[in-house]
Amino acid sequence: MVAISEQTATFPLEITRVETTDVALGGNEVNVPNKQFKQIADRTAFLKAKVDNLTDASAQAVDTISVASIAQGRLGVVSGDAIGLGTSSSFYYTPYKGDYIGIYDNTAGKWVARQFSEISQDISGLGAPAVFDVFARWNGAAVVMDRDPWASSGAGSSSRGYSMTQRNGVWVRSSDNARYLGSFCTFTAGQVEISDTSVGVWNVDNQVLRNCFSIDESTYSYNNAAFRFSNNNAGSRVNVVNGLPGQIITVSARVIVEVNPGSTYIAIAENNNFNTNSQGQLRGGGIGTVISQRGFDVPIGRNFYQLIESAVSGSSTFTNPITDVLYPS
Repeated sequence: MVAISEQTATFPLEITRVETTDVALGGNEVNVPNKQFKQIADRTAFLKAKVDNLTDASAQAVDTISVASIAQGRLGVVSGDAIGLGTSSSFYYTPYKGDYIGIYDNTAGKWVARQFSEISQDISGLGAPAVFDVFARWNGAAVVMDRDPWASSGAGSSSRGYSMTQRNGVWVRSSDNARYLGSFCTFTAGQVEISDTSVGVWNVDNQVLRNCFSIDESTYSYNNAAFRFSNNNAGSRVNVVNGLPGQIITVSARVIVEVNPGSTYIAIAENNNFNTNSQGQLRGGGIGTVISQRGFDVPIGRNFYQLIESAVSGSSTFTNPITDVLYPS
């Protein structure tokens, strides 16, 4: 038995009606009834081909996005511990949720899932303060890391000297599609730090919240209406680094104050910006804990946060000023 042929190039616009004068003649697809069967078969084949093509394209798109989204490691400062605290002259990309990462293959024109072991880089010769980006790429045998310095690393004014772009929703270096892993900052020459007071590493993927705080365990007096950093001490701050726009955080500050008489005000500085919104205050004398809290849209690059204080008339005594930052890293 011979099957009716099918074609997918065109969609038959009409199905011929069988008339009373038509004579059924088999053996070909020109006469009824095979002519009508042929037209229906061609329509079906045409539509199936379109569905198949759509399914293949959708499957490829899903596969691309799935592989591109794989990033199972974290940048950190402790070998073998992807979320460890410490100060180190090396930084690491350590398996965290697994040991695979999606790397873009420029030759094949697609994302490829690559297995990796912990990767490290020595930074003992780097100056400070300095911000760097970290990228992952495939060198033909293994996943390796590159670092690129930023053009400037000023507090609140850091800037890159090159471009990044997004490929399938993943940030890559524009020049070679190396995958952006995150950024780090040397607050001290030759070292990167993740501690209670400093978050020197920022990850694009698999972020964890760091509860950072800086406390000046001292008692001191200040009697001036001009705002200044707490205890006029630049060391009493929380240092952070941020790789991409859109990082929103909440910062709080508190200090025990005794005023006799007069008024005391505190707020939170972002870098050298003495924005006195969300002031805490103790007015008219007395003793108490003064608190300030506000949200910040963190600038990219190097930043710091610190309690600032002001005293209007009278005598103000401050004890144990604290700045708290809950920071994703």
